Amino acid sequence: MLICSDEIHCDLVYPGAGHLPIASLGPEVSRRTVTLMAPSKTFNIPGLRCSFAIVQDPALRARVAGDHGGDFAEVNSLGLVAATAAYRDGQPWLDEVLQYLESNRTIVVDFVRRELSGVTMVAPQGHVPRVARLPAERY
Repeated sequence: MLICSDEIHCDLVYPGAGHLPIASLGPEVSRRTVTLMAPSKTFNIPGLRCSFAIVQDPALRARVAGDHGGDFAEVNSLGLVAATAAYRDGQPWLDEVLQYLESNRTIVVDFVRRELSGVTMVAPQGHVPRVARLPAERY
């Protein structure tokens, strides 16, 4: 089975939590995984068409690159420059975003505990990536 893991939100985790890429679970998982990532969610730069796939297995990488059905486009210059700047210089901005999001999470959790008797909630640690299963015969 091929695993296509959308990990575009991997940097949006709160302090004390961490992101565990599915491909890091072991060599047998890594060999079958296409990990999708982009700076667009983390750094709020959508529309710049600068996403990427991490495919560790060379044979799978070649098949994915050759059988994209138009899903992968060339990266534009603006997207590449923005992604480079975000990953290189964006940590202070991301730290502030995470503080803001954590504050919002605290407000929601406190409201649920205080105002919604009988309702329980677990405070999220961050965004949980989606994992899709693709037919193995395609790849």
